[in-house]
Amino acid sequence: MRISETNAAQGAGRPCIVMRRGPEPLPLLNLPVGVCLFPFGEDGPAVWEHIVNTAFGSAFVFDTKMRAEPAFRPERIIFLAQNDKPVAVAAAWQRDKWPPGTGYLHYVGVLPEAQGQALGYWVSLAALHQMRREGNACAVLETHDFRLAAIKTYLRLGFVPDTTTHESYAQRWAEIMAKLDEGRP
Repeated sequence: MRISETNAAQGAGRPCIVMRRGPEPLPLLNLPVGVCLFPFGEDGPAVWEHIVNTAFGSAFVFDTKMRAEPAFRPERIIFLAQNDKPVAVAAAWQRDKWPPGTGYLHYVGVLPEAQGQALGYWVSLAALHQMRREGNACAVLETHDFRLAAIKTYLRLGFVPDTTTHESYAQRWAEIMAKLDEGRP
């Protein structure tokens, strides 16, 4: 889903919502036929920028958004390729604001032509497996209220809404869950 100016304006002044996943076992990473992990190589920054900027309708620069962060390690940038073309990305990140042993799911994006195939689920799951390999039993993510398809994916992955750490969260999560119950998207 592309982040439009209208949707971005709706979130202005409010923090992103938060979802958490506990230490429960992760599903196996059985990627669909024709989909494989794609290594972060020399072209990794350009591939990341293409996927993220296309998916989010933004102009992020890898070196400032990712490489400049203390958490950067190439193995934390997870790409999925479909028929040998990178189409999805997620980062198995670390943020000091979360407790030790908690990984941070960051910058999940899927190219528009590959959406609707659960690749957001698979790339996020691959990132969660990377977090576990690094010793993180739990995971957290932040997202925007309007990203209903992504939220649905995160719920499938075992993330649960954080309704308590900001005064607006309980009401916002009630609205999000009502929209999901209505079948959107």
